[in-house]
Amino acid sequence: MKPIVPLSLLLAAALPLPSLAAEQWVDGEFVMMTAENCQLEPNLDSCYARTPALAEQTIDRLARMGAKHFLLPSLRAADLDRLAKPIKDRGLDFYTYEGWAWKSSKKGNEGTADCATYRSGRVAGELLPLKAKYGAAFAGLHYVDEPGEADIGHVGGLTQCVKSDPQLAQMKIFINLLPLFANNDSYVSGANPSHLDPPQYGVDCASGAVDNGKFNDMVVRYSAYAQNIAEAARPDYLAFNFYPFVPSLQNCTVARDRLLAWNMSIVSNIARSRGQVPVAYLQNAKTTKAVANGDPFDYANFHKLRWYASWFYAFGGRGLANYVSHSVCLKEANDTQAIVGGCRPADTMGLIDQDNQLTPLASDQTSLHGFSRQAQAELAAYAYRGFVDNKLSVQTGELVGWISNDQVLAGEYGLGTDARALVFFARRNPDAAGAATIGLNKWWVKVEQYDFDAGQWRVVGTSTNRIDVALDAFPGALYRLSAQ
Repeated sequence: MKPIVPLSLLLAAALPLPSLAAEQWVDGEFVMMTAENCQLEPNLDSCYARTPALAEQTIDRLARMGAKHFLLPSLRAADLDRLAKPIKDRGLDFYTYEGWAWKSSKKGNEGTADCATYRSGRVAGELLPLKAKYGAAFAGLHYVDEPGEADIGHVGGLTQCVKSDPQLAQMKIFINLLPLFANNDSYVSGANPSHLDPPQYGVDCASGAVDNGKFNDMVVRYSAYAQNIAEAARPDYLAFNFYPFVPSLQNCTVARDRLLAWNMSIVSNIARSRGQVPVAYLQNAKTTKAVANGDPFDYANFHKLRWYASWFYAFGGRGLANYVSHSVCLKEANDTQAIVGGCRPADTMGLIDQDNQLTPLASDQTSLHGFSRQAQAELAAYAYRGFVDNKLSVQTGELVGWISNDQVLAGEYGLGTDARALVFFARRNPDAAGAATIGLNKWWVKVEQYDFDAGQWRVVGTSTNRIDVALDAFPGALYRLSAQ
C-alpha cells in the first residue's frame, strides 16, 4: 500500500518559512550535564563539580568532544561557580536549569507560579550574580525537561517573567520536548511516563503494514503539543529526544523510520517557522544493566550517530545535543544509601564514567563531532527548503526532481533560482550502504561534493542534471550546485 503523509505533517511543512537568508545554527553541541552525581548530601566523590580541578577537567574533556553549550543541573551556587569558570575561560557558554526554581515559586495555595517570588528569590539571589560575574558565558536558561501538556501555561509564564526583567530579557531559552511516540502519561505529566508500542500507533512490525489513521492520530496530537510549547515558551532552541537505538525500534524498522521522519520534520518546521533553532538529542548513552521495560539503550557508535545526524540535516536540523555527560545510577531519588554504597558499573553509561574517566562513548562522540561540525558549518549559509523521500510520497522538490529508489532521502537548502544551492543526502539504513541516482530539476554548470575527510569541495560533475550518490563509509553526503 502506498504510504500516506499525515495531514499534520503537510500542515507543518506548509507553515510560513523564514526568509531565504541564512538561518541560525549551532556551533558545537549542547551537552546535558548529569545531575545525579552531584545532588546528594554529602557530595559523592564522583561529583564533577566537587573541586575546581575536577570541574576544569570535566569541561575540558567535554569541550574536546565538541561540546560548546553546557546545560547545567540544579546545583548549589558554589558548584555552579566551579563549572562556570572553566566554561568562560574556554570561550564556551552555559545554561542554568530553571524547572525546579520556577515550580517552587507559588502563591500560597493557588498553585500559580509567582513572577515576583521568582525574581526576588532565584533571579536576584543566583541568576543576576552569575550574569554579573560571567557575562556572555551565562548564555541562557534551560526550561523544564520534556514538559507535558499541563506545563504549557507553566513555561509560558516563565518566559513572560524572564522577558519582563531587563537584565534577563536577552537570555536565550532552551527547551526539550517529548518524543513523538510518548504515551498519555507523559503528555499529562503523570505517573510512569513512557512510550507507545508500535501496535498502539498502527505499525505491524511483522508485516510492515501501517494503519495510517492510528499513526495520524499520534502525529496530530504531537504537532499540537509541539506547536503550543513553541508558542508559549518562545525558545531560541527547540529540542526533542528521540532515541532510535533500542531493541523495540531496531527490530521494527518501519516504526523507527516513520517516527524519525515525522518527529524530525515536525520539530524542524515548527521551530524554523518561528525563528527558532531545531535541535536533536543524540543517544550518547548505553544501558549496562537489565531494565524493567526490556528496552535498553544499545551502544550507538559513531557510524550510527552520523547516520542519525544525517537524517536530521535532511529534515532541516540545525544542532545536536548530547545525553548524558556522566554515567548514572537509576535509583529512586530517596535511595541515597544505595547510590553512595556503590553502583559500579553504573546503570547507564555516559560520556564520562563515575570516576571521571572517559568511556568508549567519548571517542564515538568526538568522531561524530568531526563530521557534524563540517556539515553544520557548510549548511549554515543556506535556508532549508524541504525534503524529498519516496517513502513519504514526497517524490520531487525544488532542486531534486526524482530519486531512483527509496534507499536515499534528500534535504534541500536553497532554491533552483539561486546561484548556489545545497542538497544533503542520507541513507535509509544505519547499517548498510545505500546508493541512488538523483535527477535534478535543471542543469547546473557545476556540481561539487564535500569531502569530509579532506575538509574541502571536489568537482564531480559539470553541465549536468544528474548526481550518482553512494553512501557507504559516510551515511550522509553533501552536494553543492552552482549555476555558474
